Amino acid sequence: REARTSMSLFSRSTHGVQLTPVGQKLYPEARKLLQQAEVVEDLLAQDSVYEAPVKLAISPTIAEFILPKMLVELEQQHKTHLALELSTSISRSARASVRSGNADLGIVAKDTGDAELDGLKEVPFFDCEIVVAVPLKHPWAKLKEIPLDLFLETPLVVRDPSANSRRVVSAKMDELGLELAPPVAELGDTKTVIETAVAECAPALLARIAVDHFAEDVVSRHVEGLRFPRQFVIVLPNSKEALAANARSLLRHLFIAHPSIPQE
Repeated sequence: REARTSMSLFSRSTHGVQLTPVGQKLYPEARKLLQQAEVVEDLLAQDSVYEAPVKLAISPTIAEFILPKMLVELEQQHKTHLALELSTSISRSARASVRSGNADLGIVAKDTGDAELDGLKEVPFFDCEIVVAVPLKHPWAKLKEIPLDLFLETPLVVRDPSANSRRVVSAKMDELGLELAPPVAELGDTKTVIETAVAECAPALLARIAVDHFAEDVVSRHVEGLRFPRQFVIVLPNSKEALAANARSLLRHLFIAHPSIPQE
């Protein structure tokens, strides 16, 4: 671009065009730019560049403890980059997002209150029970199981009432006609529950996968004769044709990556 540089890059004569000394210096760099431009054009020509990210509505537990490791494994296994747009939400909100098309798939805890699927489909993902997270210095850490009467009379650190794990525990307690002691604290996220439990040396109720993640601080224990089972599910449109190709591809990867998912 001679006009931009205000320098003469070419020497023109009746014998042809030759590079000036300045042009000769710039020529190698210009070649690099042209080669890079070709690389960019090749990338833009690939269909994958234009694929919109898969929109996932997922629970905080999935976002924190499951998805990161799984995505790394998927990329290593399939040698492909998965573009994702994530939003964390409770079960009902995730279903609403999938139903409205604001999310392609949802991965959330199954909620017994969500009886109406309304054109949606649930695929079992994995089981993740709620357990007692016991700080290592707490006396319960030495027990194999916690006596029921001791569990019922001891204040615990728990999630806030809107959390699925809290609703699972409450539903089971109501079913058995049992009642927990007033809590030490009701908190909004897993990490804060763990930190509070350790600081107060008080047991907490959390998903087992979260307790295992913080094994340096707490151990998981069951209560004698009492279990809090819970299942995570993949929520998707009832018709597979309603899924974009990249969402269907991710769904296949999830089936392969997690052996507890039924193969269809």
